[in-house]
This record gives sequence, structure tokens and C-alpha cells, in this order.
Amino acid sequence: MPRHLSFFALSLNAINLAFEAQAVVGLRLAQLATGQGSPRENLRMVTEKAAALTQAHQAAAMALATEGPIVATDRVLRIYRRAVAANRRRLS
Repeated sequence: MPRHLSFFALSLNAINLAFEAQAVVGLRLAQLATGQGSPRENLRMVTEKAAALTQAHQAAAMALATEGPIVATDRVLRIYRRAVAANRRRLS
């Protein structure tokens, strides 16, 4: 296990992901409530989630096989945080 990864660091990453994801949900709800949402954005939201899930699954499987659960968790969190950050930038 790399020294910079610990259960505490992974927990903080997961908490940050939760807050960032909640902000994106709020932005999406605000757009829907004000009529600014579009069918194209709704489709993009679903396809991006499927793509992130696929990437996370592959990364987790590879890391679990070679580096262990802590590295696998870190890789999954990084993939989801990158996707959520991109959504937040786009929706802001």
C-alpha cells in the first residue's frame, strides 16, 4: 500500500465526493425547476454515469488483482470525483 493512502484519506475523499455530488444534484434540480434543463443534458447525464461506472469497475478489478483494496478504492474515488467535477463545471 502506498504511504500516502490510508483509510482516513480515503474517507475524506469519499466525503468530498458526497458533497461535490450533492452540489451537482442541486445544480441539476435548479435547472429543471427553472426550465433550463434539456433532453440532451438528461441523456448526457445518464450516459456519463454508465461510462464512469464502467471505468470504475475496470479500475477496481485491476487494482484489486494487483495492488489491493485501498488502492482500488482510491482509483474508484478518483474516477467518480473527476466525473462529478466535470459535471459541476459544465452546469455552473
